[in-house]
Amino acid sequence: MRFSLWLALRHLRSQPRGSVVGVIARVATVGVAMGSMALMVVLSVFNGIETLVGGMYSILDTDFEVVPREGKVIRLTEAQLAQLRSLPSGSRYGLVLEENALFGYGDRQHIGVMMGVDSGYWALNQMAGFCSTGRGLLWYGSQPLALPGMGVAYYLGANPEHYEPLTVYIPNRLAQNWLNPLTAFREKRYAFQGLLQVNSEFDDKTVLLPLSEAQMLLAYDSLTVTSVAVNAPVNELDAVQKLLEKAFSPSGEVLGRYQQNASLYRTMRSERLMIVLILTLILVVAAFNVVGSLAMLIIQKRDEVVTLAYLGAPTMKIRQIFLFEGLAISLVGGLLGVLLGLVLCWIQATFGIISLGASGSFVVDAYPVEVHALDVLLVMGLVVVIGLLAAWIPTLVLNSRNSTAQ
Repeated sequence: MRFSLWLALRHLRSQPRGSVVGVIARVATVGVAMGSMALMVVLSVFNGIETLVGGMYSILDTDFEVVPREGKVIRLTEAQLAQLRSLPSGSRYGLVLEENALFGYGDRQHIGVMMGVDSGYWALNQMAGFCSTGRGLLWYGSQPLALPGMGVAYYLGANPEHYEPLTVYIPNRLAQNWLNPLTAFREKRYAFQGLLQVNSEFDDKTVLLPLSEAQMLLAYDSLTVTSVAVNAPVNELDAVQKLLEKAFSPSGEVLGRYQQNASLYRTMRSERLMIVLILTLILVVAAFNVVGSLAMLIIQKRDEVVTLAYLGAPTMKIRQIFLFEGLAISLVGGLLGVLLGLVLCWIQATFGIISLGASGSFVVDAYPVEVHALDVLLVMGLVVVIGLLAAWIPTLVLNSRNSTAQ
């Protein structure tokens, strides 16, 4: 093994500067370096985008969300409520009831989502901190208030300073004649003193109401909800999940943070996988230069190959020499590419050289980058595997050459 490695490195170092084999080897090194650099940069950019988008859409996500396994609502039992109240110290929970609704303000209307929340959910997600205009209140004394998102207010032309109430229309699930507009919907007007600004998806469709008001409009009792949100200390996550699964089985399903936005993360990771496959294919094409370099080197060193064969060197030992040479070319190119990629990522993260477009049009001005150690290992692993395959192909001719020499 040591002899094969020593001879391989000696062959690479002894190439004349202007030789064809040396030029092809340098071209192969540069090709692998460029492919590795591109792969490193793209993976880091995807990491940054995933963190950015995930942060935007998970602001209101909790550690766990209990949803009905079938249907739209789940009716809590006293035993389940007792289990929620007895969760480990530091855990908190909130109740939510959501339904599609029609909102009216003056002569304008907008379709969105009515979201009834209790005081536990309000404190759990610190909803008052998302109030960008006016006062974030759901109760004024004993009077229930609405709290619309900024997008809903924009579509309706609503302004808390105008003191005009917001009308909420909910389909009457108990109606027997849906053709009668007087009984097909239930409606109620609510004053509002502020507007919420969470993210575009939430702001454009959501109006918060007290949970009791949402249950009244939907003709549900105080134990009926669409979901239960739960936060727990980091060291208690597994224990809390097991308690929730036991308490709500089989009627409820416990979702973690990933499951709550499964489609979003699945889409981002599918795109990431496709880009990685495309860049890996480019890396494979670049590795064909390694095949050409080793093929030329085998032809150049055919006399040495024959001499080693006559001296009794087995075919595998001779093949190892050229395998090490191909692997050395790939490793040098891979290391250079990864280092260049890390430098580019640092420059982008520090100075934001490549922007996303017009300033202020996006959440961030420049492409976000985030380097993960696993990505570095992934790139180097791909380089090693592709380098070994590329080096193995031209060494297949050594069997016939050696048998002829012997």
